[in-house]
Amino acid sequence: MPDFSISIIPKPGGGAMFDPNSLPAPQLTGVNWNNTTGIPHQIRLADGSFETEEILSGEGSRPMYVVDQSATEGSTIPYACALHTDEVGSIFVSAIINMNPEDAP
Repeated sequence: MPDFSISIIPKPGGGAMFDPNSLPAPQLTGVNWNNTTGIPHQIRLADGSFETEEILSGEGSRPMYVVDQSATEGSTIPYACALHTDEVGSIFVSAIINMNPEDAP
């Protein structure tokens, strides 16, 4: 079960957006996306290191774990919908958790 969820919601005037648009999350926590719109979405991190399957209306993605060992507190992980590139958001790394990389999820 992920620690945090981001909703994909209808955007006033058409399209969709992420709620929250910028999510503060500590390193090593799980994040998933829930689609509340009537169209599919697919989330891709800007660096290409993670991509969800297509998320159908009313469904959620598998979790993405904030495990980048090189992340620093205050860094941002940008992402976008691969199907609708104007839908963008970010995960703000709010805290660093020191642990052995082999113990990461």
